[in-house]
Amino acid sequence: ASYSSLAAYPHAAKIMSNLMTATAALKGVPLKMHTSGFGGDTYTEVTSISQGSIPASMFALPQGYKMQDQIAEMKKAMAEHEKH
Repeated sequence: ASYSSLAAYPHAAKIMSNLMTATAALKGVPLKMHTSGFGGDTYTEVTSISQGSIPASMFALPQGYKMQDQIAEMKKAMAEHEKH
């Protein structure tokens, strides 16, 4: 994976690279995960697994959905973090 947009933030680019490398090495899917970052902690846990068809409506964007540039948001947050 390439994180050229994070070139100005080598620490963040290294973290993302390490995360992607570790995730790619998994033989399966993580069912519980904890990540820490600039914005705080994130916890993810699978609570149910089922097999079956998924209706197309599940993939429809919710009303009022707004596209955001996550890289720009991350750069802005990191710049704010560096000020302190």
